[in-house]
Amino acid sequence: MKSFLFIVLLLISYGPAESQSEMLVMHSRKTVTVMGMGGSEVNITTWMNVIGSREDKKGKATGMMAMMSDYLPTENGVSLIRLDKKLGWNIDSLGECRETTLSAYIPGKEDTSMAKYEIFKTAESKKSDSIMKTIEWVTTTDSSDTVEIVNGYPCRLITCRSAAPDSAKSRDEMIFSYKLWYSSEAPGADIYQEYQTEYNRLTGFDNSQALAALATEIGPLGAPLTNFAGLSFSARGIPIKTVMEVIMPQPDSAGSENIADSSDSFGKDDPQIADMMTQMAAAFKKMIKSNEDGTMTVMTTCIEYFDIRTEESIDSLFAPPPACEE
Repeated sequence: MKSFLFIVLLLISYGPAESQSEMLVMHSRKTVTVMGMGGSEVNITTWMNVIGSREDKKGKATGMMAMMSDYLPTENGVSLIRLDKKLGWNIDSLGECRETTLSAYIPGKEDTSMAKYEIFKTAESKKSDSIMKTIEWVTTTDSSDTVEIVNGYPCRLITCRSAAPDSAKSRDEMIFSYKLWYSSEAPGADIYQEYQTEYNRLTGFDNSQALAALATEIGPLGAPLTNFAGLSFSARGIPIKTVMEVIMPQPDSAGSENIADSSDSFGKDDPQIADMMTQMAAAFKKMIKSNEDGTMTVMTTCIEYFDIRTEESIDSLFAPPPACEE
């Protein structure tokens, strides 16, 4: 009898932790806005436990991007990650499955510099690449303990700014602005943190040297992008809202809208094409919106989480479809 009671007590004391039997359920929206072009909107439902995650995504393009939707990739489908298997799967809307391995980045293992497309580049784009490679980013970060309510959850703010200064013109040629509101008090924040910690370990995002090597391989924009990723993963809680902006100075002068004023413009010798190009140039100038400081925000990405809750975990949600296991 005593032995039986002892076994019962052991089962109670060392049974599965609560977070292992629970899953985090979140709804989120990702919007990308490109100045004068419209953008895209993706609505996402995420299920997550300490060994895996699943995202069901439904996206649509807006504005001019919608007109080009046949030529642009869309974020429709399902993404699965299994930390225990160190594998991930992406299933598109047609059911096509692509498997990936979760592993730390190894310098030189994969070409992420787009060098294979060098043959398609023009002399002008190669000159631009050469200039971009000389950029030395100046990055400043700041964090606040002040609590803000964002989407109904108490959050703290982290900000980061990476700028490429142009000393000759006494201004910044390009700015990446990053703001992250995170909450450690939102439901399931412990599940999110445990999942994220293991994901970072498997992918090497918790290793500053690995991130630095990856930044070098990516190219000119690698430094700010990997810095933002490392900052995001270091936040202790759920990233309730993330906003990243690409900001540039306005051109030095408004310039002429007459296509004939440009000696190397396409179609300048054809009156009909020249007139069409002139109208397009005039329309584009009307699209440019200035910030108060005279800069212009050329692209904004915003990711927000809503309706966060925990539920009893359902194993089948984290099992890849049979097509992915063939």
